[in-house]
Parts: sequence; structure tokens; C-alpha cells
Amino acid sequence: MHRMLRYIVTASTVGMFACSNVEHSNVEHSQDWGPASLRLQEGMTEKEAIQAVGYTPSKAEIHTCGSQSNGGSWDCRILTFGNIAFGNIDSKLNIIEARVGANWLVSSWNVFP
Repeated sequence: MHRMLRYIVTASTVGMFACSNVEHSNVEHSQDWGPASLRLQEGMTEKEAIQAVGYTPSKAEIHTCGSQSNGGSWDCRILTFGNIAFGNIDSKLNIIEARVGANWLVSSWNVFP
């Protein structure tokens, strides 16, 4: 059941991105995500972050973050940008969001070469 819920949330989240005004691209080549990451700021809304990156995410998943931290665990959503087809990830950008009330806000991000 948990896996089915994750699938439904992921599918609805990715469907929501399809309606936004950003480039719909699957990023078919290795991309330098450094410049896009410089436009991100902690506390941005999900929409602002996606507009700053300029692409729709390749994947969106809900996880439990911080389970080993002193502050305790919290719900987080990870937006992944990059070529992730067939498990081949040349480079990617992960944006980690925290739920604040009814909104998802940028908490941090990572760039993987």
C-alpha cells in the first residue's frame, strides 16, 4: 500500500509539473547543473524553484528525511532533474523540499557531476 501511495503522489506531482510554464525537457545529455543551482534559494516555493531551474523534474518522490538527526524525522520531497532513463545518471540536481503547512518549500539541494 505504501508503494502504491508513493506512486500516486509521484504521478500527481509530475502531472502538476506538466501544467507549469517551464521547458518540458528530458535533458537527453549530460548537463552542468551548477548554474541552475546558483539560482536556487532556501525557502523558495516549488514553483519558484522549478522556474529557476528552467526544466520540469525528471522524478519526484516523497521520503522521510532526518531520521538520524537530533531534530527528528520529517516529510520531504525530492525533485530530481537530469537524464535518469534506464538508471543512467550522467549528472543530476536534487532539490529537497520540506512541507511547511500546505506548501512545499526548498530546504536544500545537491548537484552530482
